Amino acid sequence: LADFPRLKVLDLRSTDVYGDIRNIGANDFKALEELYLPRTVYGGSRYEFQSIAEVSVFMSQIYPLAKRFSLSSSWRLSEESPDWYDDPHDYDDEHGREDNRIPPPFACELLTGTRIGWR
Repeated sequence: LADFPRLKVLDLRSTDVYGDIRNIGANDFKALEELYLPRTVYGGSRYEFQSIAEVSVFMSQIYPLAKRFSLSSSWRLSEESPDWYDDPHDYDDEHGREDNRIPPPFACELLTGTRIGWR
């Protein structure tokens, strides 16, 4: 990819690429505006974290990248994580409907605008 110094968008979501988004350096892809990575990359689109504790560390590590270009902005906690718990509201109502579910907060989003943050 070094042969493409003016590359503005890199979308690898439909590939079998593996790696770690945190390995992208400050001087890599200087013209890049948008980056989309598959879930097989640590920090890629729809990546599943193994613990809640690693999320804040990850967010502080990718903050410099998020300031430079648009990143995948949705991650979640793996159901295999020891931090995962069953949703106490995951039940059918008296009529057998499941539309009253309130999911636990297991998703993480990168928020961008005039400032960058996450929730």
